[in-house]
Amino acid sequence: MDHISDALVLVLDEGSPLVHLDRNGTLEQHRSLWTAMGRQHGRMVIVSHDRGDEAQKAVELAKGLGAECVCDDRGTLAHEHQDRAAGKVAELLKGCKTAVVQAVGLMAAPTALSVTGALTQAGVKTALLAEGADLWSRQSICEFGPTSRAALEAAYREQLACTSAHVVLAGCGPVADDLVWRFNLPAERVRVVPMPVLADTCRAHAEQRDDDLILAFGPATKRARLNLAIDAVAYLRKTDYPKAKLRILMAGPEAAMLKAQAEELEVPLEIVASPTAEEANLALHQCALMVYTATSETNPPAVFEAMATGTPLVLAVDPLCALEVVHGVSGLRMPAEAEALARALGGLLMDAPWRDALGNAARERAYLSHSSLVVAEAMAKAQRAAIEIAGQQTHTASPALILAGEGLAELGPQDGAKAWTRAIGDYLSRVEGDQEAHLAAITQALASMEVRPRQIPAA
Repeated sequence: MDHISDALVLVLDEGSPLVHLDRNGTLEQHRSLWTAMGRQHGRMVIVSHDRGDEAQKAVELAKGLGAECVCDDRGTLAHEHQDRAAGKVAELLKGCKTAVVQAVGLMAAPTALSVTGALTQAGVKTALLAEGADLWSRQSICEFGPTSRAALEAAYREQLACTSAHVVLAGCGPVADDLVWRFNLPAERVRVVPMPVLADTCRAHAEQRDDDLILAFGPATKRARLNLAIDAVAYLRKTDYPKAKLRILMAGPEAAMLKAQAEELEVPLEIVASPTAEEANLALHQCALMVYTATSETNPPAVFEAMATGTPLVLAVDPLCALEVVHGVSGLRMPAEAEALARALGGLLMDAPWRDALGNAARERAYLSHSSLVVAEAMAKAQRAAIEIAGQQTHTASPALILAGEGLAELGPQDGAKAWTRAIGDYLSRVEGDQEAHLAAITQALASMEVRPRQIPAA
């Protein structure tokens, strides 16, 4: 088999280091996919922000995937590790002629760009891909508001990833359409690559499940709308099914409020604060069905995990959320109203064959489009396309200069000055003609610049 490139570099963001992915089950979910991807390249490197004691564990986890790991073994700040990691990757891949750098999530864009820049400077023909399973900016706007720091940072990183990558990987059609529209991207640069599901997940039939247990996924935040799930179960207990009880996986800032609401409405509620991958998988096999109430999501992993285990689904979400769940075929899609949800939950709880029929259909649909084999094939095509596009480009924007707009804004004066100097030097190296004249003009413009008061976004 011909290799796609000499090296594949998977870049994780600060909030999802390798050890964290192992704890929450995401690593296991991606294991088959990443292993298959690694075999299609000469070697594989994972860049992760694991720090301190967890750095060594990250190295061992990567080794289990057949990869090398570049992690934050010094326990530094994120931007310092970002710069150091880029140099380490370039050193590791000395002698390679081609490489694919893949940002695992749009939030990993700054580090992925830094790695891409270092490899390109080292003479490696490098293609950059960015995975956009969903839009974190949309979720941050719902949670914290449109002018919040979280929403602005997410929007910046999404723009950085999508306007710099040779190919953007969207988790589903609606996300792809959104990215093309938002960032004015050529359609051929955006590829739909679904999220993978576990290939060996056991199927649990209705008679093997707890007939009274309804499962919901957190975290317990405003966007998850778990108060709606509690209202629905309360309504259900007063009407069709008095034995119904609710379990929520993952706590959050609204956990205390949800407990108080459940107590007031006399709803038996269990919140598993930080479920391990094993606990989440066990809960999916134990529950009679799952209700999903979050808003502002198009491609929710929890829904696909439920589908893979044949867990019957009731969704109270946006119209474009998890389109694989077809109403009456592979799940139920209901209005975001407590009574509507309660009627759907009650109908399923009292009809085990119907639950099995919906669960079976959901499982078939999940494996049809989300199996590791299908995803790996789509990923390989996207990576080959990215290398082809990268080979056609003669000039690329400087990663350092792109990052200077926002990514370097929180550095101290000395580090900030060094970063800007590096960015300007990179720009001058690309100028055809009188570089001294360009430098003089930049110096004059800087001398006349006035400092403006900093505008702090809402929390």
